[in-house]
Amino acid sequence: MKLNRKIVGSLALITLGVAVGGAGTFAKYTSEVEVLPNTARLAKYQFNQTGTFDLFATSYAGNVVGENTVAAKNSADKVVAPGTTATSYINFASDSEVKTETVVNLTGVEVTDPDGQGASGVLLHHIKLTVSINGAVASDKTLAEIKTAIVTPGTEVRIGGATVIDAGVGDTISVPVKWTYAFTEDEAYDTADTAAASGATMPTVLLTFTGINTQID
Repeated sequence: MKLNRKIVGSLALITLGVAVGGAGTFAKYTSEVEVLPNTARLAKYQFNQTGTFDLFATSYAGNVVGENTVAAKNSADKVVAPGTTATSYINFASDSEVKTETVVNLTGVEVTDPDGQGASGVLLHHIKLTVSINGAVASDKTLAEIKTAIVTPGTEVRIGGATVIDAGVGDTISVPVKWTYAFTEDEAYDTADTAAASGATMPTVLLTFTGINTQID
């Protein structure tokens, strides 16, 4: 039997279609691209106090150059007295890779009364520090007022303002602390000072500060 060309061509197309269809799918393009791996490290957080914080001194200079108005006889003990004042700085170093805020709180006030004659009350009521209580404008408060605030739940006694440092910017932070033991013309005030300083053992004052550094948005 002899088939013409048209019939033969049709048979060839039918055969090809069956062969491809029988494979279950049609041919298509496909490709794979490897994605490079990603790595990261934890951002550094570093905050430390630096230097020495000396709030009180062994001597205090007067108005005359080279002369002291108050000085410890042994040149070693740190002392306070009416008419003395000083400002010292608490220094911190921040080298974090996150944005932070730093504040300094006064967290402890302790005054001794070695002779039991009320000398501690003199220091508590006559020494003042510049502080902000619960966000109020900073002002001079007696140690007695500060001590009461500290032991009151939810009350914060702050020294200076908050310092914000951007991420990745290493910087130093200096927070000033100022205290004053003022002279006064009040006779009762002066009498109390004299009695407190005339005892066998001098009262002492201990102040505790806490630097708080916090990551912020």
